Amino acid sequence: MERSYSVKAILAALGKSVLYLLFFSLTQVFVGAAYGIAAAFGEVVNGGGDMAQGAQAFAEQLLDGLPALTLLANVVIVAVLLLWFLLRKKPLSEGAGLRRCSGWTAGFCAFGAVGLYVIVSLALALLPESWMAEYGEAMRLSAETGWIPALAVVVGAPLAEELVFRGIIQSRLERAMPAWIAVVLQAALFGLIHGAPVQIAYAFVMGLLFGYIRHRTGSILPTIAAHAAFNAMNDPLGLLGGFAEKWQFLAVMAAVCAAGCVLCRRGLTEMTAVPEVEKEPAPPTVCEEITE
Repeated sequence: MERSYSVKAILAALGKSVLYLLFFSLTQVFVGAAYGIAAAFGEVVNGGGDMAQGAQAFAEQLLDGLPALTLLANVVIVAVLLLWFLLRKKPLSEGAGLRRCSGWTAGFCAFGAVGLYVIVSLALALLPESWMAEYGEAMRLSAETGWIPALAVVVGAPLAEELVFRGIIQSRLERAMPAWIAVVLQAALFGLIHGAPVQIAYAFVMGLLFGYIRHRTGSILPTIAAHAAFNAMNDPLGLLGGFAEKWQFLAVMAAVCAAGCVLCRRGLTEMTAVPEVEKEPAPPTVCEEITE
């Protein structure tokens, strides 16, 4: 039996999605701006410099503190949104896709994301050098190494982005329109926040895959695992040194992906066996609701 969708519900879902997107983006900007302004003001006051020097200090401090600022902004986003749902007494399982999920499913998605990283890396190698130069500038944060950059890239970004895009935005869109349209729309929004054209393209593909997983399982936990695994392949701790930039590294990661997916193949079976959310009123067989 096909569901009917009202124009009013669709517009309301789109409007709320845009508001959550603005909250996500503006929080990133506000945290960075507040830090930069404070640093520039301190430079002017303590050093007796002029506004031009203050502006230069603003830019330098902003770039130097980018990993910590990104981590802080993502922590703020997650904390505010979870508090918002708790104050409204709305189940996190329904509003944010926070449901318990099979470890096999999360594992399969994580190993699959390693394979996705290999595919993306091979595709990037075919692009013109001018495109890759722009892409390299946009990937400044991923090029940083250390504990703070690692936490920002592997923990902060997956938690905040999956909560906002696959959790909250996709949940609202799916209630107002066919699931496949909701998945495409959230993927498009996810791609747009990534700036450079190359990033937009592969972030859109990631958004489609993660959105499908979220739809099938009813949970963002597998997508958080996949997102974290994908980002971890950038070696944010710098443990691999130059090896992470060699072809041999991709070959090893492809082997890890294959072995991991075989090991966690039960997760694929469970994920594909989950009934469509809108067609099955009972709790999903793989991901069960988290009780408050």
